[in-house]
Amino acid sequence: MDEPYFCMKCHRKHIRGQIYHDHLKYKEQEIKIENIDKFIMKGRMGEDLEVRTKELNNALRINIYKQNELACTTDVEFQKDTITKGNIRNYIQNNCI
Repeated sequence: MDEPYFCMKCHRKHIRGQIYHDHLKYKEQEIKIENIDKFIMKGRMGEDLEVRTKELNNALRINIYKQNELACTTDVEFQKDTITKGNIRNYIQNNCI
């Protein structure tokens, strides 16, 4: 039997030789953000971050919670048709963490 390994794409353990089409990053590239939405992502140190989004009149408010405390908040202007969880995740990793 193949040994499990830690996947750097989705931060889970997988078994070698199996193909995983449900990686979080690839799955969330297509998921659109609703008016109010929340999801969990991993931070740089492996900690769980809860991301809550709320659509404002002309922007998207992103609140990031770490251990149930507000760690970061930002308002971002996006085009409505291009807002996906993958875009939000990339923005947070580049600008907030």
